[in-house]
Amino acid sequence: MSQFLFPRQSILAIAISQTLLFSSVQAFAADEDQISAKDGEEVTVSDRTIDTTRDGVHGMSAATKGKIHASQMSVATSGKGAHGVFVEELGEFNSTGELSIQTSGEGASGLHVVSLANANVERMSVLTTGNNASGIRVANATAKVNRAVITTQGDSSHGVSVDFRGIFEGANLAIKTEGYRSVGVLGTRQNKVGVSRSSIFTSGDESVGVFASSTSSISVTDRSSITTLGKEAHGVYAIESGTQVYLSDSTVETFGEGAAGVKVERGGRVELVNTQVKANGVGAVGAQLSGGTLAVNGGSIQSQNAAAIHVSGQGNTVAIDNAYIGSIEGPAIKVDAGAQAKITVSNGSTLSAGNGRGELLDVQSDSVLDLVVDGSYLHGNLTIPEGGLVNVRLQNGTRFTGQMSDVKNLQLDAGVGWDIMGDSNVESLVLNGGSIDFAKAEGFHQLSMGELSGNGSFGLKLAMENQQVDFLNIEGQATGNHVLSIQNSGAEPESGFDPLQVVHTGGGDAQFSVLGERVDLGAYSYGLERQGDDWFLTGEDREVSPATRSVQALFNSAPTVWYGEMSTLRSRMGEVRSSGQGGAWMRSYGNQFRVAGRDGLGFEQQQSGFSLGVDAPLAVTDGVLLVGLLGGYSKSDLSQSRGSSGTVDSFYVGLNSTHKCNAHPCMHFVRRLPAQALA
Repeated sequence: MSQFLFPRQSILAIAISQTLLFSSVQAFAADEDQISAKDGEEVTVSDRTIDTTRDGVHGMSAATKGKIHASQMSVATSGKGAHGVFVEELGEFNSTGELSIQTSGEGASGLHVVSLANANVERMSVLTTGNNASGIRVANATAKVNRAVITTQGDSSHGVSVDFRGIFEGANLAIKTEGYRSVGVLGTRQNKVGVSRSSIFTSGDESVGVFASSTSSISVTDRSSITTLGKEAHGVYAIESGTQVYLSDSTVETFGEGAAGVKVERGGRVELVNTQVKANGVGAVGAQLSGGTLAVNGGSIQSQNAAAIHVSGQGNTVAIDNAYIGSIEGPAIKVDAGAQAKITVSNGSTLSAGNGRGELLDVQSDSVLDLVVDGSYLHGNLTIPEGGLVNVRLQNGTRFTGQMSDVKNLQLDAGVGWDIMGDSNVESLVLNGGSIDFAKAEGFHQLSMGELSGNGSFGLKLAMENQQVDFLNIEGQATGNHVLSIQNSGAEPESGFDPLQVVHTGGGDAQFSVLGERVDLGAYSYGLERQGDDWFLTGEDREVSPATRSVQALFNSAPTVWYGEMSTLRSRMGEVRSSGQGGAWMRSYGNQFRVAGRDGLGFEQQQSGFSLGVDAPLAVTDGVLLVGLLGGYSKSDLSQSRGSSGTVDSFYVGLNSTHKCNAHPCMHFVRRLPAQALA
């Protein structure tokens, strides 16, 4: 057994099998008196306060396979580059209980793990006040920390910094940085970082919540939060090819002018899963890309007065799946001059601008945007300035609400709908089963197209009182088959009105027809007529409209309804005449009638119902008088040409009598009170 006497201390150190046990309750006062383990030594220390003041003198250090086991330790350093705990060269540091570390020197880390070393810490608090200092720094080493409060106050400081193949796992962390250009979690050069159930807060201009570069990989998961406060202070920043940041079930929020919730540059990639991103401040964007990739699965990206997604440079890719992308006062997507981007919006996602009334896209000149929207919703307007190229494809049930201006190519696939909210123009429109509807817009508007092809449908509004109509203007060639659904305001046109143009084409073999073959305008319906390359509603060859036919058929059905209902009573009267016996009775019945009429006013009627009643014989001088009470219900379905139909529900009660004379034929009397419901 060997004894070591430390200067100015009554500390007894006992070395057994290269293990040092420190058991004094006094603090280290001299700069030389720090805990160290090297060359395979194993040191266990607890309940200590360590204070160093010289540059480069650390509170505890483990190197060359040395190991330190610490518990309930308090460490303070004030020298430049003086770390609270320094682990290097295959050293190992393990801490349980509360570990408190404070450093005030420039570049002094709370926990510094490098050169294939390893650290495991449970419950720790770190405060650094020097510039360029890190709460935790890992380089070419491994560290695992659970339950830690990390605060840095110097400029260019880092809550957690992981460099050159470092590996860090952190859970239940509260990271706060307060200096200029500070970073909550920093990853550079091929590292791997995982943070869960943690909060990251940065306060300072040009600070970043999570920064990844040089093929590093950072994941932030499980109800974590990232908040930044300051001018151009970004929430997440990924730069350079091979760099990845993954966020899941977390939140990102920035407060500051010119900040970005997510920023991706030069080949970096960010993936957001069920994560909410919000940018607050003048010019603050939800996500900013310059040659990067952004994948959004669930969650949302929102901005206050700038673009939700802002794109510059070449080679940008954005995939949005089941997410909300929107800006309150700015566009959903902005593409800078000379930029190129491919954006896919799918699976029930929503793009919204200005609460659905602003510019959905802000695409500058000399830029190219390929936008594919699959089974999602667009709320806002699309305006493309001269020199910008935007190709839009809407497919699989997508719904767009707004107006378009100067869109180069637009394709609407089957099930896709566009609710036009104002005058719009598209250079090339392809309808593969899609539909365009003017019904939701106030007033009357025009859709101008350079060319039209495919097969689709258009819903137009019409006011015959002043002959206003939504208008389709195809300046070039029009091909394909297209159906017009024209809804009148209700006014009855004058007979023989002048032809009203609804479609203009510059040529082509396109065929336009109206839904149901004719347009109902009040009591009559009218046809669509081609005149040259244009299509008109004309007052010639008018017919009674289906609505009018239905009304007339309903009222004309009364005799057949009565006739069918009385068939059961006639049957009952026959029985009475034969037997002379009264009693209770019930009959069900079904009838079919085909009623002819001019001008298409005939109809077919399917009737079903039941009748019930009771009657009794009374003796009179010249025979027998049977008196009865009856009631019943019937339903009649009416159908006419061109798809019009109606229903009559009939309820009735009544009195009936039959006088069977000895010397004369029987006499029948019925008094019925009907009630009919028409539909």
